[in-house]
Amino acid sequence: MKIAYITAGAAGMYCGNCLRDHALARALRDLGEEVTLVPIYTPLQTDLEPGPEVRRGAVFFNGIRAYLEQHVPYLREPRPVIDRLLGSRPVDALLSRLPVGTNASKLGAMTHSMLLGEDGYQKKEIEQVLRWLKEDLKPDIVHISNLLLVGMARRIKEELGIPIVCTLQSEDHFIDELPEPFRSKCIEEIKARAGALDGLVAVSAAYRSAVCGKYGLDEDGVHVILPGIPLEGHRQKTKKNSSEPLQLGYFARISPEKGLDKLCQAFCALSRDGNDQLVLRAGGYLPRSSAGWLEGVSSTLDRAGVSDRTELLGTLDRQEKLQFLSELDLFSVPAQRPESKGLYALEAMASGVPVVLPDEGVFPELISPGGGGFLYDPTDRDGLKSALGVLIADPDLRERLGREGMESARLHFSSERMAKDTIAYYSRLA
Repeated sequence: MKIAYITAGAAGMYCGNCLRDHALARALRDLGEEVTLVPIYTPLQTDLEPGPEVRRGAVFFNGIRAYLEQHVPYLREPRPVIDRLLGSRPVDALLSRLPVGTNASKLGAMTHSMLLGEDGYQKKEIEQVLRWLKEDLKPDIVHISNLLLVGMARRIKEELGIPIVCTLQSEDHFIDELPEPFRSKCIEEIKARAGALDGLVAVSAAYRSAVCGKYGLDEDGVHVILPGIPLEGHRQKTKKNSSEPLQLGYFARISPEKGLDKLCQAFCALSRDGNDQLVLRAGGYLPRSSAGWLEGVSSTLDRAGVSDRTELLGTLDRQEKLQFLSELDLFSVPAQRPESKGLYALEAMASGVPVVLPDEGVFPELISPGGGGFLYDPTDRDGLKSALGVLIADPDLRERLGREGMESARLHFSSERMAKDTIAYYSRLA
């Protein structure tokens, strides 16, 4: 089966959608499917080495072109010389380094225009994608990464007449942050254009339930395929000496919605209770918009007298991430809103690290198949601290949960399993 998988790049940031989509494309290739991952907006950046599964060449819907088409009417029609210049390798290289903009509060008009598809200001970008799909790749199925790309579905259906699948994953957070009237307009446009889709796949039952009503989707018609991760390279920490520090880890975007400040508060409270062997290590991408917030978090740690037992590592590549996870004793990302995928939890579990997570969103679906950690009530002010405290006090429990999580990741949450489930779904559509 020849598959075109269209996914949105996030410039210099590792994003969960990109990581999941790339892992899925690689696993589909390994299973013998002819899949091409097609980045749009910016080049794809993940911690996996790009192989034949990633399309080479100029990026479609290049972020700079899309922005200029939004604001400069002259550029909305084909302008061969300017289009070639803006689609050149140097511009793509620049896009891969610059934060081209994922701040929803500033992107309302352009997001709506993209959803308008053939009626939007970026219509010539859709035609360029169509020509390549029709004349070069000639796929059997097109898969778009999220509902924000549904604006191109109608024209793909008209020109290619093949099944179009869309994944539901995390777009709801972005849409909710759009300013009005664009938030409402985008929701209505998604409702109007979702009929061009032949299949819908949600990354968790929780996310399916959360978004279907909002976007006018039939929940019974949305298939759930839980996320998976590449398992190669994950390894469990060797048994530690009781005199060594106990390492509590966090690995996710460094921003308020992921709850690093809440984890720091729990760490401070646990330290006051006498857990002076506990250290906190945090890694992840820091958006510029969160820099001031992080300074406040650092001040809290300074005032509590525990800053010498904390470490902020920043963005890690795959090998650095695997090494980091293999050194941990506990892992927690106390996300402040329900998560749709929770890839970081699966990565900790695959490394044999027990996880402590809020009992909402996707997390119950990740823990219930085989264990691997504790879920706490996010409405309980002391829930996170209490759950961490139980595991800190019981090394045998930590070891058992770590083994359970590692086995559960192997049995239930590999990218190979995710790919097999996806192939089975494609076959139903075909």
